[in-house]
Amino acid sequence: MKLQYKFVRIYTLFAVMALLFILPLTIKAQQISPKYETRAVWVTTLNGLDWPMKTAGSPSGILRQKTEFCELLDKLKNGGVNTVILQTRVRATTIYPSQYEPWDVALTKQTGKNPGYDPLRFAIEECHKRGMELHAWVVTIPIGKWNSYGCKELRKKNPNLVIRIGDEGYMNPAKEETGTYIARICSEIVNNYDVDGIHLDYIRYPETWKQKVNSTQGRTNITKIVRKINKVVKQSKPWVKLTCAPIGKHDDLRRYSSRGWNARSRVYQDAQEWMRTGLMDGLYPMMYFQGNNFFPFALDWIENSYGKPVISGLGIYFMRDKNWSIDVIKRQMEVCRFMVLVMLISVLSFSQTTSKVYMTLPQEILMLIHPCPIQWFGRQRLCHLHLAIL
Repeated sequence: MKLQYKFVRIYTLFAVMALLFILPLTIKAQQISPKYETRAVWVTTLNGLDWPMKTAGSPSGILRQKTEFCELLDKLKNGGVNTVILQTRVRATTIYPSQYEPWDVALTKQTGKNPGYDPLRFAIEECHKRGMELHAWVVTIPIGKWNSYGCKELRKKNPNLVIRIGDEGYMNPAKEETGTYIARICSEIVNNYDVDGIHLDYIRYPETWKQKVNSTQGRTNITKIVRKINKVVKQSKPWVKLTCAPIGKHDDLRRYSSRGWNARSRVYQDAQEWMRTGLMDGLYPMMYFQGNNFFPFALDWIENSYGKPVISGLGIYFMRDKNWSIDVIKRQMEVCRFMVLVMLISVLSFSQTTSKVYMTLPQEILMLIHPCPIQWFGRQRLCHLHLAIL
């Protein structure tokens, strides 16, 4: 069986390379795309990077903040996006009234201050009005600057769960209570809100971790946290999708090195095992690479997806920051679609600066993003479909 798998893998990789260098990548997207697929964006609330830029706290401020979010959703909807991943737990702070953590500073420019409405509930309602899913993005391990309000409050209540690295605070993955605490946050969101998913970010060891930890033990510690979160989510609402955003390279491949930066061996993020054991419903690997640092690793994620969705996060901001050609992004979109023949498409890191790039993308990219109609099925049925081809 191992020999057979090796030949299948080699053949599959050869087929992808043939697509890259032999077949013209001007094939119309309609010919290789599914009927339904995930087209998502990460919407960052940290420092109001994507939203909110307007300050709430007064009736007029609340209206401006709501209007700003609706305008953002309309742009995304027009661009073919059907899934909004909204940063909900930011840095031991939240954008909803939590019994565990204070309000985030981005809402009112004052940490802990009630903005006068519930931004998460409002965001969910507006997304659903437009036939879009909303997934609550939960930043798990980082809790902000050591002297930031959220970090200080968490240290007061749970001093044994927090560790300092430089001027940053982190929850300690080795502590059993860390998973319990983060699971409570996720349970609070799932039980009080009509979210379509919980999306875990930074569910791993910090790359700057100073304490020695055995790699097997490190992976066990992170997996314990994931298991606790999965338990509270699925017990409350089995249809809510649990996903995460792992490092874009799972591990070294037989022919391609991760160059020391990967999920499993470097930061103990065993995402493929979570898919195999059912702890995750899907993955959004951060594929901020190109060439041989992208395609073989994208294929590896798909080959080890166990029939679950893998949605590549593409670094479109590199068109601005590193002068990537638009053809790089086009090729990644087309090849990812071809490799799975279902729904692997990009998450567009959506910052206000990046949004200007995205919103002024040539029509050819917009057509790649939404070449086929989106239909809203309702959360329960989508859960069963897993956004697969119909």
